[in-house]
Amino acid sequence: MILCCGDPEGSTCIDIITRCVCIGVPWAFKSTLKVLFGDKGTEVVDSWMHYLLYKNNPSIQIFYLFIVVGGYFAFVTFGYPYMPGPLISGAHKWGGLVAFAVCLFTFAIASLKDPGIVHRANEKACVSQFPYDGVIFVEGKKCPTCDTLKPARSKHCSMCDVCVVRFDHHCVWIGNCVGEGNHRWFIYFLLTHAFLCVYGSLVGVLILLGQIIERQLFQAVYVDAVTGERFSASYSIVFQYMLANNAILMFVTLLCIIMSAVLVAFTAYHLFLVAANVTTNETFKYRNERRRLELSGERPDQIQNIYDKGVWENFRECFAPQELFRNYHLVAEEKRPTQRGKLKGS
Repeated sequence: MILCCGDPEGSTCIDIITRCVCIGVPWAFKSTLKVLFGDKGTEVVDSWMHYLLYKNNPSIQIFYLFIVVGGYFAFVTFGYPYMPGPLISGAHKWGGLVAFAVCLFTFAIASLKDPGIVHRANEKACVSQFPYDGVIFVEGKKCPTCDTLKPARSKHCSMCDVCVVRFDHHCVWIGNCVGEGNHRWFIYFLLTHAFLCVYGSLVGVLILLGQIIERQLFQAVYVDAVTGERFSASYSIVFQYMLANNAILMFVTLLCIIMSAVLVAFTAYHLFLVAANVTTNETFKYRNERRRLELSGERPDQIQNIYDKGVWENFRECFAPQELFRNYHLVAEEKRPTQRGKLKGS
């Protein structure tokens, strides 16, 4: 939320949290390191932070695989033995496997697919795909790094060191840019993972409730192992009993519930962007341009999104894009000089 909507220079609640998390906490951490270890400590941290935050690296992808694969196998180990149960059938074992496999599939495709890198071979096609609006995208500019023309809606990604057309953002979870070539796969990635978490939340809750029913925990009498005192069932006692006997399953279910809220909100936000035919990168550009116009005394409402073609057409453009982006392997043709004999006569 703070990364998408927070403005370090703003005054709203989200802006204040953004300043605290993105500026205040790192400053306090580095100041503490400097006191404890001197300049050498801050230099080591800076180098690692530069690699983790500003270089394309697989650390977050490894963390993702640890969470998803580890979470699924924890569910299989500690949840599947209770299926079928009073509230859930055994068919959900296969449902969970299919959902898990589809998530890994969308993750792999979104990570590996060309996001829409601008090459010399497709430079003209990329430039002709979207018109320049003359406000946030101006015709005739060249990328100083790639030495190619900058198509409208493109951006040079400093982490991948490439220009990507219809650039949305660089996603650390897939270790790839999100652009024209893989935007739909990124949306599939979000949808499948949101579904996995919601599905896991429901299955986990039904398993736990089924165990409460099957064991008749609210009708049971509990005995303190130390004092021998007997207690009638209550919500807190049943919760403690379930926590003692099903701690890992409860943890995984709680994780699914929390991630469900996050992923559903994030997916809804990106579907809203698709419906409006605007990228994450463009939302920041439009916001900065409107702020500039306000400061100069001009009307910010004169900025129009010329790429918005209506909801249906916008979704079609995202999920059925032009196939302009393939991995071009350009091999320079060896030019061999041809010797032509002189023609005598005609």
